[in-house]
Amino acid sequence: MKNWYIYFVAMMAIYGLGCNRTTSKKQVMQIGPADAQCLNCDTLGTTVRMNMIQNHYPLDTKNVYAILLNPKRKSLIFGGDWTLQKWENGSWMGAKMNGMYGFGDVGMQLNFAPDYYCFSYPVSCYRITSGKYRIIQSFHDGRKELTVSAEFWIDK
Repeated sequence: MKNWYIYFVAMMAIYGLGCNRTTSKKQVMQIGPADAQCLNCDTLGTTVRMNMIQNHYPLDTKNVYAILLNPKRKSLIFGGDWTLQKWENGSWMGAKMNGMYGFGDVGMQLNFAPDYYCFSYPVSCYRITSGKYRIIQSFHDGRKELTVSAEFWIDK
């Protein structure tokens, strides 16, 4: 699993999963085999933040997907280290894993600073039950650490 994860992170860097500047003012992002039209950067605000692509996922989901919005086009350093938490009894608790997994953390920095970074999180490594979850991931902009999170639901 660890080798697969390192391979996945390396492929993200190679293929540049994020939006690329085009010759026009439009931004184009590829998710899977289809293209989606991104918003103009002026509508993104000024804060780096993460949004889930879907708010609800089925109980048997293998991966959840998030987009990091980067409106100031900061060159961010990131790795494979992330946290999955579940809302239980009025507080966020670390989700329990389905065994022993290790996620290697290799720092990555793209040669360009995209408006969006796209991430896939393998939640199938965890004991998933119905409920509210959140992904937490840290990024570095060269001077300070930026920690972002995004919430989603797992439904039956």
